[in-house]
Amino acid sequence: MNFAPLQTKRLNLWPLGKDDLGSLARLVGDCETPHTSTQGFLPTDAVHLPAWVQACHAHMVAGVSFTFGCRRRVDHALVGVASLIVGDGRGEITFWFLGSYFGLGYEAEALSRLKELAFDSLYLPRLCAVTDVVNCNTIGILEEVGLGSTHVGSIDNLALAEGNGARFFELKRCSGRNHQTGAMPPVVFVGAVALVDHFNRVLLGQRPADKAMPNLWEFPGGKLEPGETLRTSAIREIAEELGVEIVPDHLTPFSIASYRYSDFHLLMSLFICRKWSGDCRSMHHRAIQWVPAVELTALPVPPADFELVGELRALLVP
Repeated sequence: MNFAPLQTKRLNLWPLGKDDLGSLARLVGDCETPHTSTQGFLPTDAVHLPAWVQACHAHMVAGVSFTFGCRRRVDHALVGVASLIVGDGRGEITFWFLGSYFGLGYEAEALSRLKELAFDSLYLPRLCAVTDVVNCNTIGILEEVGLGSTHVGSIDNLALAEGNGARFFELKRCSGRNHQTGAMPPVVFVGAVALVDHFNRVLLGQRPADKAMPNLWEFPGGKLEPGETLRTSAIREIAEELGVEIVPDHLTPFSIASYRYSDFHLLMSLFICRKWSGDCRSMHHRAIQWVPAVELTALPVPPADFELVGELRALLVP
């Protein structure tokens, strides 16, 4: 997967892959890590890391969580892992960072970028976190990025020191406020769908001549709107653009594209759908076309779609 990383001043935020397993094993084994992390979302045993990395990728495509390896831009060293978990009308941030990098501000830098994703790109109303009440390092980091303590309680899946409780944190989205720092382009989330018929053909739409990237062919879909998930966004866009209805369970997460355009950073989740109601008709595109899988890479597509088209062809062509 050719993924353009999300960037901060000093970090590149990448989806985790098999090449990260060695670094992740060191992170799990770092005795200082529990003092600079929130919820224990990383496997405690390195043998479970490959399955966990695969699950992180699937969850990112589905839009239910976004887990990134945080690498220094200067030397590509993995300094930690940060995740934004989406559900129940809120986002929850979790992070693990190597103890040797604590105090250098990397944690707050990564979490600030996740805060921007949560509020300005996913339109979540609030952001939450939880940690051990005696984890002063984590508490300080959460407070630095704007989260405030709400109460102390207990939680089943948090590894707490014996006799300690959990401290809960929250930050609400300010209506009308942009949380972007201004240093990095805004992130735009898009849900797109590859409709595949019984002949293994894929429906592509041709962009209008008077729009950006005119006449290029693309997967139908569109931008996430407030209150939507990537799945519901894709379903709405397909109804608007093609006049067909899709049941949520008929969308299968396939892959995600990350591309940095001049004025924004695109994160596009592509779902595969083989069953829908109605006949497809062009309502927004200049034209639509059922393209045999073997010919997918022959059509000109936007830069963000290029890798996805190749991945889909590889899946559909024996």
